[in-house]
Amino acid sequence: MDKGGTKHFLKLILSSSIVISVLEGASKVITLLLLPLFSKYLSPEDFGIFTLVVMVTTFLGLFYNPGITSATVRLFHDTVNEEKRKELIGSLYVFYIFTPLALSILLTLIGPYIFPLIFKDFNFFPYGFLAIVLSFFMQVKNTWSTYLILNYKIKVLSIYVFISVLIGLLVAYVLVVIMKMGALGRVLAMLPPAIFLFIVSIITLSKYSGGKWSYKSIMKQLKFGLPLAGAVWSTSLLLIADRYILEIMTDVSSVGIYAFAFQIGQIPLFFVIGIQKLWSPMFYENMNNNNFTVVKNLILFFSFALSAICVVLMLFTYDFFFYFIDDRYYSAIPIVHYIVYGVFFSGLIVIPNTKLGYLKKFGLTSKIALFSFGINVILNIILIPYLNVIGAAIATFISYMCYFIIGLIKTNKNLNSVSDNKFFLTPLFFITLTLIYGVFYENTPTNLKSLILKLLFLLIMILSYLKIVKVNLKTITNLFEK
Repeated sequence: MDKGGTKHFLKLILSSSIVISVLEGASKVITLLLLPLFSKYLSPEDFGIFTLVVMVTTFLGLFYNPGITSATVRLFHDTVNEEKRKELIGSLYVFYIFTPLALSILLTLIGPYIFPLIFKDFNFFPYGFLAIVLSFFMQVKNTWSTYLILNYKIKVLSIYVFISVLIGLLVAYVLVVIMKMGALGRVLAMLPPAIFLFIVSIITLSKYSGGKWSYKSIMKQLKFGLPLAGAVWSTSLLLIADRYILEIMTDVSSVGIYAFAFQIGQIPLFFVIGIQKLWSPMFYENMNNNNFTVVKNLILFFSFALSAICVVLMLFTYDFFFYFIDDRYYSAIPIVHYIVYGVFFSGLIVIPNTKLGYLKKFGLTSKIALFSFGINVILNIILIPYLNVIGAAIATFISYMCYFIIGLIKTNKNLNSVSDNKFFLTPLFFITLTLIYGVFYENTPTNLKSLILKLLFLLIMILSYLKIVKVNLKTITNLFEK
């Protein structure tokens, strides 16, 4: 197979994306290992406060990114002129410095007046103010990571992110465990890694762009990306709407239980994050070169890897809580199952989104995202009064499922050459079975008998998937031959 074929890009995934996933996954594993410790020193209310700070930080990031990052990625691939590429990256860099700075000053002045109107039990000082500061330092990293990904400098990105996570965890350990500062300590621990990456980003981007940027380029990138703003905002709001509605309709402790479950439920994404980061450049490159078979094989590989990780996590969630987590958080167990189910769809959303980006249907992407966000809000309002935190988890997974399915339907009409729904239906079947078992039947830790049954289930899932998509072990082996 030629250099631009399936072998080449699968090897690229297995080299670059595995490096990302191992490094970033390793940092998440460290976080996971410390989670049992933090569960003893942080109450559900503390986790709730920490989550609300993250929520505000995420929300502020929406105003700082009106689709301009995605637009830059697309425009970067539309030119081979290195000077124009430097101008694109430099303009994005300047935008992410001055826009957040101006808005941060404004929000610091008006924050004490608007926070009591928005939140029930969340004060502006110190937590709201810290969220504003954090959000400012986090924005330049978007340009830095975009530049590195576009140039396939994945190892550099992963190493620095890994270092930043270690810094944050070390500081968190000192402030939370040793100094016993509770929620405030956990929030303050977010500052050092954010500042570290801020400095690294400024040095890297200044060196690359050489100060090259223009107001005209910023406006072009904004104009091109503005139709994507709805998608960017809606996707981000999907991550925080449930927490905000929980804070309004219940209490901060419920937010903490939900956030704790979400932190565990997102583990599958940590191990495929490398594939997600590389997906857009690889997809655009192969579509531009008419390598449709390569794209289909990459979709197969991605969907299967994500589904397998999701199933494994759901099968052993109860054991993790029973042996490692403080019993104050046991009510989060069923929530994890629903969240993992939603994470499967959330992880795959990058596939239809990239297809829509290739077709330059950014407006349609925004409409789908806005519709899914609307579904999420409505379901949260309906379900939370009856099911509490579980209601929020169900609303979230249904929203992501709608997002993915609608996007898939819309793109299949235009890109039949790289579409095959059986790549998704088979893993979905097994994930659904695992969800039903975990939520309704599993109530004791795994013993030898149940362990054997779970391993058999995983084996059946793998063999069934390979048979249905007509892929055998020899075919897979051939893909990685030199």
